[in-house]
Amino acid sequence: MAPMTSAERQRKYREKLKLENPEKLELLKKENAARTKQNYKKITQLSETLKKEQRKKWRHQKQKMKEEPNIEQKDQKDKRQVRYLLAKENFKLRANIEQMTRMLRTQRKTIYRCKRKMQNLEQSLDTLKKKFEENQTVDKNTVIENKELTTPFSKTERFIQENVPYIPSPEKEKVKKAIFEGYVLKESLLTQYSKAESQTEKDVLKNLVNNDVVTKYKMKTKLGYSCLGLKGRLRAKQRTLEKIKINRMKEIQLFLERDDNSRKKRN
Repeated sequence: MAPMTSAERQRKYREKLKLENPEKLELLKKENAARTKQNYKKITQLSETLKKEQRKKWRHQKQKMKEEPNIEQKDQKDKRQVRYLLAKENFKLRANIEQMTRMLRTQRKTIYRCKRKMQNLEQSLDTLKKKFEENQTVDKNTVIENKELTTPFSKTERFIQENVPYIPSPEKEKVKKAIFEGYVLKESLLTQYSKAESQTEKDVLKNLVNNDVVTKYKMKTKLGYSCLGLKGRLRAKQRTLEKIKINRMKEIQLFLERDDNSRKKRN
């Protein structure tokens, strides 16, 4: 082990005093400062020779400091650099935390608005359910009342009251009977057409309002709607399926009998 230098021994002694007797260390510092101040002379108070020597000494010390940097200064520089990097990273983390906090606040507001909308929708749905139930009850009552008001007899009575209220009694009964028979016939045809399952049955009923007499008086569309509930025009079928089949068979026969389609070669 190499022997310690005077500076190392002094440093070790000061550290020991700092731990064991700090008061004595402070006293030594004061005495050393007073002695240094007493013996200190400014460079302007020295002779020219001493000035040159002192300046040469300072230049040598400065050059030595540049060539061999102090370990403590290097450690401090490294610490400052580490503190700078940590502060920079800390700044980024704080910015990220603030951004995440804002996003979280926004998401909470969005969730709150969605909950409010869900509550409003549930209330609206409950209100609509209540209205629907009330309307169903009203519709059932209305259907029952309308059935009572739309019978052939009620229609006849209403027609008489609205159109011929002042007709004498004997003629009124005759008119009432004729109108009543017409309403009964319409109701019967409409019911029978709505219950018809096959197209043949429907075609038979359509023929009742699609004939020469109805066409003559231009009542086809009106009777089709009032008696059968048809909204469109009635169109007579031009050809039945049997006629179509017969025509197709004739066309095939003529095609096969043609000379250019015969397989036999003629001399």
